[in-house]
Amino acid sequence: MGPTFRRWAVGASQVVVWTIGVGLLLRQPHLTDGLRWEALADCKYLLTGKLPFREERPFLLGDTLVRIDYAPACQVGIPPRRAETTLFLYEVQRKGEKHLLFAEFRLYPVLGWFQSVLSLGVGISLGLIVWAGGLLVGWFMISLRRYVALSGRMLMGLGWLLLACGLWLWWAYVAYAEEEGWAWLTVGMLGIGWSFWRWWAGVLAALIAALSTWLWPAQANLLAGAVLGSMGFWLKGPWKIAYGLLWLLWVYTYDSVWLPLLFGTIASNRLIPFLQNAYKILTHRERYFYLLALLLAAAWVVGVGKPFQEVNGWWLIGGGVGGGLVAIGGIRALYGLYQRRRRAQRRSLLERELPLLWDVPDVGTLERRVRALLKQYWDVEGAALTQAPGPQGLWLRRQGKPPPVPDWIHFEAAIPLGEPYWLLIGAVRSPLTIEDLLWLERFGRYVGISWRHLSLYEAAHEARLQALRHQLSPHFLFNALHTLQGLLYEDVTLAEKLLSRLGQLLRRSLDLAKHLLIPLSEELALVQDYLEIEKQRYGARLILHWEVPEPLPEAFIPPFTIQTLVENAIKHAVAKQMRPTTIHLRVFQVSDRLEVIVADNGPGFPAGNSPHGIGLSNLRTRLEHIYGLQAQMTIQPGERGGVQVVVTLPLAPLSPKTIPPGRSQSPGAAPS
Repeated sequence: MGPTFRRWAVGASQVVVWTIGVGLLLRQPHLTDGLRWEALADCKYLLTGKLPFREERPFLLGDTLVRIDYAPACQVGIPPRRAETTLFLYEVQRKGEKHLLFAEFRLYPVLGWFQSVLSLGVGISLGLIVWAGGLLVGWFMISLRRYVALSGRMLMGLGWLLLACGLWLWWAYVAYAEEEGWAWLTVGMLGIGWSFWRWWAGVLAALIAALSTWLWPAQANLLAGAVLGSMGFWLKGPWKIAYGLLWLLWVYTYDSVWLPLLFGTIASNRLIPFLQNAYKILTHRERYFYLLALLLAAAWVVGVGKPFQEVNGWWLIGGGVGGGLVAIGGIRALYGLYQRRRRAQRRSLLERELPLLWDVPDVGTLERRVRALLKQYWDVEGAALTQAPGPQGLWLRRQGKPPPVPDWIHFEAAIPLGEPYWLLIGAVRSPLTIEDLLWLERFGRYVGISWRHLSLYEAAHEARLQALRHQLSPHFLFNALHTLQGLLYEDVTLAEKLLSRLGQLLRRSLDLAKHLLIPLSEELALVQDYLEIEKQRYGARLILHWEVPEPLPEAFIPPFTIQTLVENAIKHAVAKQMRPTTIHLRVFQVSDRLEVIVADNGPGFPAGNSPHGIGLSNLRTRLEHIYGLQAQMTIQPGERGGVQVVVTLPLAPLSPKTIPPGRSQSPGAAPS
């Protein structure tokens, strides 16, 4: 038996079940006006049951219906084959006496009857408990959204469950208390359930069902049953079987007590994946917390909703909404009681311990301090700070998912600290609860900021040293002074201009080296001063092409970024050959990124080898510390020989805090 045959066999069986169910609905014609009539052989009807309405009907059990509006009862029929809401004169025999009773006939409700007072109480209790449980699951989703993936189907399932149960409870109130209701609205809203299969199918089913019920209200019960039964077609596996059996039980008894179970089965088909994953996240104690919260909600529903006493609108609202709030409040209270002492300890952690993380001198000390805090507040036996690429997100071994890095399999959890930093949690004496994870994520943010602060401080300190030691090296100063010495005998005016440029370059370099980021205009002005000096040194051997947009993009970049690239090109291209060498500098904006390209037509580098000098290595390290993976620097052969270096940076808005005082924001002119 192939899979295709099995699929067709299951589909055919479901069509048969649906057809049988619709046929059973057609066999419920005697449940009219809250009364159960059984046909007798002599054109009469015997009253065998009364349904629990608020307003008592004038009939008594055992009454024999003889005539309706002076016509034999069997000719008029039950239900009467006339208008759907009419005041009828009933002639009944009661203990040998004839009684004439006026009563308003109503078709039986769209979603069936509660067959007894007990059935009414049980059914509304189930509906309120399911509704309150849906609110609890909603809170569950909000609390675990960081740890368990949510999908639109899951949220749709929860929304439909609350909508269907709320609509059904409203219907129960208006049908049994107010004795009125909008059948078309009830059936139409149920049709939205087809949206779980296809969204357009749900919209179409709701419109068709509502319109059909509005046009043929006498068939509202049949349409409601057909809509509910058809929802089983898109269920799969055991859900399809369970739903089919529940639906057949409902249409056979036509007792509304089964409806909350039908709604729960449909929604569970979408919510079970979330609940299964959440079950892995929760500890045993937390599972008991949620179970106890649901029991508290059930107790509140029965005590406040009072479904076994009377169907009251305000009691239903207070029972359903209050039950959900009691469940949510119970969860919070249980967490608070369980971790009361830990909460006080962790407040002191935030107030006293975390600010001290800013005073540690290096990453090693930071890691030792973090281990001590984790041991003190979370009973963590081992922890580590590490760097790893890839998307960041909380990982727990008990989730059953592979770790972000295969080597982390022996850890219990990985807390993201901000790309690319991670806090790895080793063995823990007791499983981490959801509240533990919330505190650890908050703790991790502080640790990540401290670690990033240390890394940036070390990188900035090293950048300042490298800038003074390499970019403005004694060799460069000696060559500049030697050039000045020759110019003093040839062109005093030019020598004074060059000396002014050199002083301006030194002052600007020392000033800009104090900042993590500087305006692009300041960096280009620094490059202009540097190139003016080198132009006097190399003369015709140095040819410059300067492509800078007007106006400049409002961007900030690390100091000495472009200057390092230009100096590297002069050192490895201009200085190594006697023929004229062209250095091409391009700065342009692409979307939300800034690209800087420095290319030369020098000798290039041997095949298979890429230059890794101190200047470029220092620049690459600084870019990684400041931007992480958002910045890129590539070194490749030029289109016409030589070397081309491309640096891509994210644009940052202008901030007065990063602008050196007293400096102009106007870009430097292109050097001649």
